[in-house]
Amino acid sequence: MREAVLALNEFNTPKILKDLEVVNTKIIRLMLYEPGTSPDQPEKGFGLRSKWRLSKETDLPNMEIELKRQIATYLPKLQGVRIKMEMINKILHIAIEADKALFEYSFDGNELKPRTLDNI
Repeated sequence: MREAVLALNEFNTPKILKDLEVVNTKIIRLMLYEPGTSPDQPEKGFGLRSKWRLSKETDLPNMEIELKRQIATYLPKLQGVRIKMEMINKILHIAIEADKALFEYSFDGNELKPRTLDNI
């Protein structure tokens, strides 16, 4: 799986994402995409900033269900999708297992950041 993005690599040529980078980018796009943006797919988009920004811990089960539905509908090639969300110190932590890989993100209400080993 490959996808070009609007960025340049170290050789000043279009940057090409491969394999897990593509999956990660598509998941982030879907989480940030606002429902109603696409007239032909009005339900597409999780709407993390607009719809879920002020969510509480009691909303997490519904958020997990909705994100899993979004992934199943708009990223159907991903297999074995499992989602776990938790709120720690008002920071939303999202773990998505798909295609035998784990993608982790943190969301502070304004910015969605992929979690790396440096964050742990």
